[in-house]
This record gives sequence, C-alpha cells and structure tokens, in this order.
Amino acid sequence: MDASPVNVIDATAVSKIDELREEFQARGIRINFAGLRHDLMRFFKSARTQKRYEAEARFDFPTMAAAIEAFQEYRDNNSATGTQ
Repeated sequence: MDASPVNVIDATAVSKIDELREEFQARGIRINFAGLRHDLMRFFKSARTQKRYEAEARFDFPTMAAAIEAFQEYRDNNSATGTQ
C-alpha cells in the first residue's frame, strides 16, 4: 500500500488497517506499506499493534520502487522453487 501521500492518520484508521491485515492474512494476503512517514510510525506502534508491527516491519518499504523490487525478487525466488 502506497502510504506516501498520507499526512495524518488517527486511531480509527489504524484499527481498520489492523482489521484488514487480519482478514487478509486469513486469506494468505499480506498488506505492506511503502513510503510511510516516520512521524506516523508511532500510530502503528501502539499497544494493540506493537507485536504485529514488529513481526511485519521487515516487509514495509521506504518507497514504492523498493516494494516492487522486493515483490519481484520474492516472486522470482518462489516461482523458481515452485512455491507461492
């Protein structure tokens, strides 16, 4: 998800994103962020989301280009082994 245009986020939005992450995770889909501003990170490090954020932080990217590159590398590595 391209978060670069996001300037403000509130607790309700964080809660909804957390719900979507859970719902998508149950379907085998991962939501990741690209370009999330550092000052907004504090909202994702609340008591409710801290553990999940830490577990998934390695999948958040500084830019969309970095996210696309990581996805392509993941896809290439998994298509070579036949796993998805």
